[in-house]
Amino acid sequence: MTTLPPLASERSSPRSPMMSTEFRLELSKNSKRSSVRAKSKSPTRILNKRDRKIAEKNAVLRSQQPALARIETTKFRYSIMHSVCLEILAAGFHKTFAELYDLVNEQQRQKAIAVQLNMVWSQRMLEDTPAMLLMIKDYRAQAEDDARKNEWTAVYDALFQLATNFEEWGDLWLSDFYYIRSLEVGERVGSERQARAHRSVALAQERNGDLEGAIVNLQRYRVLSKSLDSERQVDACRLLHRVLTARGEQQIGEPNESEILANALEVAQECSDNKLEMTSSIKIGRSFLRLGSVEMALRHFQRSLELATQLDDPVAMGDAFEGLARVHNNEREKCLEHLESFVAMAERGNNKQQLSNAYSAMGTYYNMWGDYTRAADLLSKAYNLSRSINEKESVDNSRIAYGITSAHHMLKHYSEYLRRDYRPCIERIIAWKNERKENMPLPPPPPKTGSGVAPAQKK
Repeated sequence: MTTLPPLASERSSPRSPMMSTEFRLELSKNSKRSSVRAKSKSPTRILNKRDRKIAEKNAVLRSQQPALARIETTKFRYSIMHSVCLEILAAGFHKTFAELYDLVNEQQRQKAIAVQLNMVWSQRMLEDTPAMLLMIKDYRAQAEDDARKNEWTAVYDALFQLATNFEEWGDLWLSDFYYIRSLEVGERVGSERQARAHRSVALAQERNGDLEGAIVNLQRYRVLSKSLDSERQVDACRLLHRVLTARGEQQIGEPNESEILANALEVAQECSDNKLEMTSSIKIGRSFLRLGSVEMALRHFQRSLELATQLDDPVAMGDAFEGLARVHNNEREKCLEHLESFVAMAERGNNKQQLSNAYSAMGTYYNMWGDYTRAADLLSKAYNLSRSINEKESVDNSRIAYGITSAHHMLKHYSEYLRRDYRPCIERIIAWKNERKENMPLPPPPPKTGSGVAPAQKK
C-alpha cells in the first residue's frame, strides 16, 4: 500500500516544535539587530551650561517640595464641599460636620420646592461658595472646641460673630439660623449677651413676619435690659412698641385689637417717649372708635392732641382733630370746628396726603349734611391732590365720593323734573340723559292756565 505525501498546508505549518523554536530565535535576533541599529543612529544630546543650570534648579525645587498626603491630594481631585468636610472630620469636629451637612441638605430641599413651584431661587448655594464653607468651618469648629472646655462665652461669641458676618453678606437664612443657635447658648452666659441674642432673634422674626415670636423675645429683652444701662431699656421699649403696633394693625376688627394697642401704649409710657405715646394714643383711639367705645376714643384723642401740641407736630395734631371730628359726628358745630382745624393743620404741615384726607373727610360730612355744592368742591380738591402724589387708593376713594356727591346734587332737580308731568320737562330729561352733563338745569316753570293747573298731555 503506497503512502501519500503530506499536504502543502501541513508541510508549512508551524505546529512542529522544531520549526517554532527556530522561528522564534530568528525573530529575537532580528529585533535585537534593529534596536542596536536604531540606538546607533540616534545621536546623544550633550547639555550646555545653561541647560545644566536649569536642570539643577529644577532638581533643587523638586527636593524642597513636601510630599502630599492622601487627604491633601483630595483638594485637587474633589469639590470644595468634599474637601472641607474631610478637613473637619480629620480634625475630629463631628458636630460641626453634622451641622454643615444638614444645612446643605436643607438648602437643597428648599431649592427643589421652589423649582417645583416655579419660583425664582436667588439665594447663593452654600455648597458652591468656598468663602462661606471655610467661615463655617473656622468659627463652628472653634465653637465646638470651646464647648468641650465649657467656655460658653467663647462659644456664644463665635456663633454670634458667624451670624453677624452672614447678615452683612446678605444671607439672612444662615444669619437667622446662627442667631437662634447663639440664643440657645446665651442661656448659659451673662444677661448682656443673652439680651443681645433675644434682640437679634426678635428682629429676625419681625423681618420674617413672625410678630408673635418677636413679641415674646422682645419682652424677654425688655426684662433683661432693666439690669443693664438706660439706653438698652429705651431701645427695648421702642422695638417692643413698634412690633406691638404692627401686630395691633394686623388685628383690626378682632376682639384683641384694643388689648394689643393698649400694651403698646403702656410700653410707650414706660420709656417716657412723648412721640411714641402720642402715636399710640391716636391708634388706640381709632381702635376704640371702631369698636363703638366713644368715651374711650375721646379720651385718647384728647391726650394725643395735648402731646402733639407740646411737640408742635402739625401732622399729629391733624390726626387728632380728625379723630375728634369723628367722635362728635352727631354734633355739627363741633364736628365742623374740628374738621376745619384738621384742614388747617394739614396745610401747615405741607403734607399733601393728609391734606387730601382732610378735604375728603370734610367733603364727606358736607355731603351728609346736604350741602352738595361745598362737598363737591372739597372732594374735587381731594381728588386732584391724590392724583398729584399718585396715590391710587385715595384717587379711587375721592372719585367715588365725588360721583356720589354729584349724584346727590342732581337728585333734587331730577326729582323735580319727574314730579312735573308736562312735555318740556320730559324732553329736558331725555336730552340730559343723552348728553350726560354733570349739571342739570332747573326745571322750567309750569305753563300758566286759567285754573292754575298744567294742561294734561294729549296721547
